[in-house]
Amino acid sequence: ELKYLPRSAAQAQVAAQADAAEAQVRRYLADRRLARRHPEAAFKGLALVFRGWEMAHATVVAADTEVAAGSAVRSNPEGRDAGLGIPG
Repeated sequence: ELKYLPRSAAQAQVAAQADAAEAQVRRYLADRRLARRHPEAAFKGLALVFRGWEMAHATVVAADTEVAAGSAVRSNPEGRDAGLGIPG
């Protein structure tokens, strides 16, 4: 899920959009049709928020929402990823 904000957006707006993106990814991953079509797959989703051209937030969300809530990989405050392998 991608969210875009203007360069002037405050950190609070980034956090709100990050929460919204993560919630949307969890809804996508909870769709039973996905698991029925691809029962062998272990799905993960990405929630990304861009402020202007810079990535301000990145989270990996696991298909199991109970696990995802406690183990999501979040970006650091400078917007550089802490676990996705995306260069900062």
